[in-house]
Amino acid sequence: MTTLLALLGGDEFHLGTALVDKSLLARSPVGKKRVVILPTAAKEKAEAACATGVKHFRMFNVQAEPVMVVDRASANDKKVAAQVQGASVIYLIDGDPAYLYATLQGSLVWQAVMEAHGEGAWIAGSNAGAMVLAQRMRDKRGKWGEAFGLADGVAVLPGHEKLAEGQGEKMLRGLGYGTVLVGIDSGTGCLTDEEGVWEVVGAGSATLYFPGGMAIYSSGETFVL
Repeated sequence: MTTLLALLGGDEFHLGTALVDKSLLARSPVGKKRVVILPTAAKEKAEAACATGVKHFRMFNVQAEPVMVVDRASANDKKVAAQVQGASVIYLIDGDPAYLYATLQGSLVWQAVMEAHGEGAWIAGSNAGAMVLAQRMRDKRGKWGEAFGLADGVAVLPGHEKLAEGQGEKMLRGLGYGTVLVGIDSGTGCLTDEEGVWEVVGAGSATLYFPGGMAIYSSGETFVL
């Protein structure tokens, strides 16, 4: 079952996503909160992105720590993987989704992420991070390929508010049957609990595209896939 996931449409670590992060922290395991930031997708901007994230979570009085997975070598470093242990939230930030997927797939760090998730940690992904958590993701050529599949039967379209009219339906046709395309606005998240119910949180909305139609959900509304 798809569970304990937060898919964000973008603009992580800004005031616009504060409502999403507040809700995410409230849902995470009780006790002292610890957020682990994986900056892999940011590539050469990884350190700056982590600094922004650490500063952002201070407003919630929550400890946030970067785990500097920047290439396959660091992704397969046992000491780096051990830093994921004990996390309440594991945060995959924006950047290059293809690089993020290729770097983490089958690595010791991803194994540690899955173990922490199995013990109750939430996994959050923003923009590129959300894309790789889905069942399928779109590459730069517009082709759909496999992703990590934590959000079963889902493909994520981040920054949905920037999309031209009709583009969502066009992308859905390329996906084929069996996958729901979820467009998520920037500054907005879709969070799913242990029961597999998704809730929209934030300033924007989430748009679901499926054969035969679409549905739009605003903050506070829920849906099931």
